[in-house]
Amino acid sequence: MTETLAAGLICAYGFGSDGSVRELSLPVLGDLMRTPDGFLWAHLNIAVWPMRNWIGDRSELPEIVREVLVASDDIRPRFERCGDGLVGTLSDVQHDFSGQSGDIGTLHVWFTRNTLITTRSHPLTAVDKLRLDIRDGFHPATTGELIGALIDHLAASFHKVIEEMVERLDEIEDAILVGISNDLRSQLGDLRRQIVSLRRQLLPQRRALSRLLSQPPSWWSADDLHDLREAGERFSSVAEDLGAAEDRAKVLQDEFSAKLAEEANRNLFRLSIVTLIFLPMTLVTGIFGMNVAGLPGTHDALSFWWVMVLMVASAGATLLLLKVKHWF
Repeated sequence: MTETLAAGLICAYGFGSDGSVRELSLPVLGDLMRTPDGFLWAHLNIAVWPMRNWIGDRSELPEIVREVLVASDDIRPRFERCGDGLVGTLSDVQHDFSGQSGDIGTLHVWFTRNTLITTRSHPLTAVDKLRLDIRDGFHPATTGELIGALIDHLAASFHKVIEEMVERLDEIEDAILVGISNDLRSQLGDLRRQIVSLRRQLLPQRRALSRLLSQPPSWWSADDLHDLREAGERFSSVAEDLGAAEDRAKVLQDEFSAKLAEEANRNLFRLSIVTLIFLPMTLVTGIFGMNVAGLPGTHDALSFWWVMVLMVASAGATLLLLKVKHWF
């Protein structure tokens, strides 16, 4: 049971006032949450069920915070004030992102002056980058700076996804200019659905960050607020890039539909020309195919060839008329 619970601790760091950083075990983390020394960040895996129970037993955390930290992944991005801290959820890109709507995971967040706790059910890109930054020497001075760095990584993760979508749009656009295929239609349709799904995550997250910036905690310093505003602006830029990609996808789909309609009209025109050419020939064969008395040429050995000449001549006359009228 203890080993299973320990597996739920992805990482935990204690940041001292002297700029030192140390990794924390689960028992030490529990002690520091009750009696803070400097500030700490704990990143927990709530897919491990004993970790959910461990969070639920933390009496030092407000009840609403415990509920949010162990909530399922169907919660939209938001932030709420809770005492001197904020609790909420953010969307992040999963490590195994493949362009499907289910590849956007949820990161639950609770932070105060002395504590930052994040929980997740699936491996997420941005928060793992923040963890690696700390291992590589990034030593934030406050939880505000840590939150700013996290939001900055969130913007970078979503920006990378959008860049990949734009590259796919470039490939689809080049393919549309070369020719049309049913595969292009399915690719463009899938990409548009992915963009719409991503927008449903980004827009609420953008509003949540705006609310966070409009009502910052009183203990945030001016530097923390400045860093967070810059991170929020980068995230807003990502949302604008996604909007531009969505508009471009709409334009490409309209252009693709127009090319399909043009190709269908062209094929219909060709079919009409062929029908016009064979119409006189069909009339001749219909007349001479009647089984009635008095049909001319029935006893003439050359009548078959005269009928063939008449059919060819009618087809030639039809072609000449179409050329004179400039119908093709």
